[in-house]
Amino acid sequence: MNKTILLCFILVCVFRDLFSQLPVKFFPDDSQIQFFKSQEKEPRFGILYYPSNENMKFDIGLPINILKFQINEHSYLTSGLQTSIRILSKNYSEKRFQIDGMDGTLGGFVTYTMNENKNQHIFRLRINHVSSHLVDGHWNSSTNNWISRHPLPYTQDYFEFAYLKNINQVHGLIRYMSSIGYSVFVRPSEIKRLIFNGSFEYYFKFFSTEILELKFTPLISYNLELNGNTNYKVNHSLFGGLKFGELLGKGIIFYVSYYSGNNFFYQYYNESFHNSGFGFLIDY
Repeated sequence: MNKTILLCFILVCVFRDLFSQLPVKFFPDDSQIQFFKSQEKEPRFGILYYPSNENMKFDIGLPINILKFQINEHSYLTSGLQTSIRILSKNYSEKRFQIDGMDGTLGGFVTYTMNENKNQHIFRLRINHVSSHLVDGHWNSSTNNWISRHPLPYTQDYFEFAYLKNINQVHGLIRYMSSIGYSVFVRPSEIKRLIFNGSFEYYFKFFSTEILELKFTPLISYNLELNGNTNYKVNHSLFGGLKFGELLGKGIIFYVSYYSGNNFFYQYYNESFHNSGFGFLIDY
């Protein structure tokens, strides 16, 4: 027993010294990629309210950087996990939210980041598993049946390759991103496997100011996604908001948004959705 403890102690010391000499950092907090605010498939944390039908969307998402490998002074690799839950609430009764449906995503990612002067190039590969469910808010207890539609056995396993660039200028921060994804498994089978995506985002630094030592900056974001069921369809998402905090750091954003295209709640994937709302997001 004592020999085993001694051997374990020696191994811990050896590996500690070995990793201390490598440019490796576990759970880094300085390399988080801020998601594009108009992209619905990125993990996020916030609430969106639709005044036209009083529906609400809750997002509970978290990307976690687990490992960072510093290649040189200007570039590094990161890998980690991400998980998110997207919740649709269609009404409020009995002093509680009635949850209609939930989408869950679990996956991992690897990114390569290169800093070039004031610009930044990021390449990301991620693999995700997606499932979707109707829950008790979609159930009519008086008729003992589902409301309007029955649950679909929705599942999607896909990988996505994306390129992102941040251009830091005197008067603003420009960000754009393009990606292509492919589903290796999808159900229902009529859903198109290839997905194309393009995003643009701009932070108005020349309007940026501070109140009580807290910086706030206006921003706009636009996302175009090409996906489909039996046929491909173009989906548009427009976002405008005010961020309190660092541009690509922690903070809170109050915003308005408009979406037009296929419904991004997967249980309603074969329905069109056009709506605008307002809410907040938290950058972490």
